[in-house]
Amino acid sequence: MLKLLPTTVLLGFLFPSLASACSCGVIPFHERIGLASDITHIKVVELENKEGRLRAYFEVVESFKGDPNSISYLIASINPQGPMCQVTVEKGEELILFSNQTGPLALHLCDSNIRLARKPGYAEVLQRIMSNDAGELLRGKLVNSFGGLYLDNDEGRNRIIEWPVKDFLTNEVSEHIDRLRSDKIPFEIEMLGYKLEDGTIYWLGVPN
Repeated sequence: MLKLLPTTVLLGFLFPSLASACSCGVIPFHERIGLASDITHIKVVELENKEGRLRAYFEVVESFKGDPNSISYLIASINPQGPMCQVTVEKGEELILFSNQTGPLALHLCDSNIRLARKPGYAEVLQRIMSNDAGELLRGKLVNSFGGLYLDNDEGRNRIIEWPVKDFLTNEVSEHIDRLRSDKIPFEIEMLGYKLEDGTIYWLGVPN
């Protein structure tokens, strides 16, 4: 049986970074899937300046859940980061939209959407999760290097793009996280996860 990611997580608890002025809470990828009524991979095809903001029209690349036509267009800032934590978008950009509404969808720094130029592996992760892929058993040494988490084994070093944390509430994972937080790494580990086409790893959990 696979134990999935927790319902609450603060990414960066292992590797603190500068806090955003928007004070965004971070929702794990697995939880976003459960919370959203519609999940759609889109590509922006046209931008229109409308009263000082951008309207971004898009085509649907793939629908993962719900109604792919629930969102009519995106509302974005003209500048890279506008007021009220609004963000811009570019023509040709691809995103995974997580929504629970119909009509226009405003983009902002704290939204749950995935920008695939920054996180290309997440389209593959979503495809595998939605197809009930249980993942594969991965073994190696867990390594903290340059503020990132990696798995080292005979096949090389692979970056982990998302991982379980203390709230996982299983003894084995809690022990791993305690060791991570006290810098007692690298250490040997077995995990269930997806090894993605780009070589990164999405850590699902630990085997029973």
